[in-house]
Amino acid sequence: MAANRATTTPAAALRARRDAERAQGTIELPAEIEERIEAYVPASLDSSDWAKVRPVVTAAVRRAQPVSADRAQHWLLPAAKLALWADRHGVDLTVEAVFSAEMVDEWAKAELAAGTSKASVATHRSHLRNLLPITPTTSATIGRRDVSAPYTRDEDLAVARAAAGQRTVVYRADACLLYGLARGAGLGSQQIKAARTDDVAVHDDGSIEVRCGNHNSWVLDEYCDIVRTGLELRDRDGYLFAKRDGSQRNIGEYIDRFTFPDATPRLNVARCRSTWIVDHLQRGTPIDVIAAALAVTSLDRIRALLAYVEARPADVVAQLLRGLS
Repeated sequence: MAANRATTTPAAALRARRDAERAQGTIELPAEIEERIEAYVPASLDSSDWAKVRPVVTAAVRRAQPVSADRAQHWLLPAAKLALWADRHGVDLTVEAVFSAEMVDEWAKAELAAGTSKASVATHRSHLRNLLPITPTTSATIGRRDVSAPYTRDEDLAVARAAAGQRTVVYRADACLLYGLARGAGLGSQQIKAARTDDVAVHDDGSIEVRCGNHNSWVLDEYCDIVRTGLELRDRDGYLFAKRDGSQRNIGEYIDRFTFPDATPRLNVARCRSTWIVDHLQRGTPIDVIAAALAVTSLDRIRALLAYVEARPADVVAQLLRGLS
């Protein structure tokens, strides 16, 4: 039998080695590249917007180790656009939070929905993928994606209060449904966008079941009230999120209309979904049940979020491992 061989690509190994060297402060970019990064000012962005995202953008470009000054410049504008979009959606302006595969994909979907040409989005997305971290692995991984950090308990409560306190009835309905379905049922942006009024069934006992394509999910009981509030405030059937003429908008467009207090993080569907996963892991919901509700075949997202699950007391662990609980 042939010996197992690592599937790490040369590019991945090189990137990982450079990441380690950079973390130790042992590698520097050539002066020409550093000068191009430092001098760069995007003509298409407001100076105040650029000043806000410049630190995270330049840090991400440096981390990716461009091989030339021109390559660095090609990456800077797409990186700035991604960072500004992420900031508008309540994402922390850190390299780790902004420059992930999930964020790039969500940004690209939003740009396409807003009318940006496919060619332009494809070019920018190609540049942005160069800025994502790559680590070597000894076995192939399928569907590996960086995940958004869950809300803390206090943040979660603050977002829920903000959703229920929007300034108009229409905005309250939208915010309650968005938050309730993402945080309460683990739905992603595309699932929420595709949902219609008759996909959300309120049962006689108050429980709420949601049809998501070819499978169903359930809203956690403590989040049923906010979903019911959103449904009761709506004045039309059809898609939950659509214009008056029935045409659909990207979910990010709804979030952009909401108002949040300065101390409150913005509503972010990916963070709501991560919080839902961690919530279920903490409750002891079997991982196969969580994966089925998410309609995923890869457990990478769930595994990544295990780091946020609080350690159980030793006596509880013992009971679980002995099969007594």
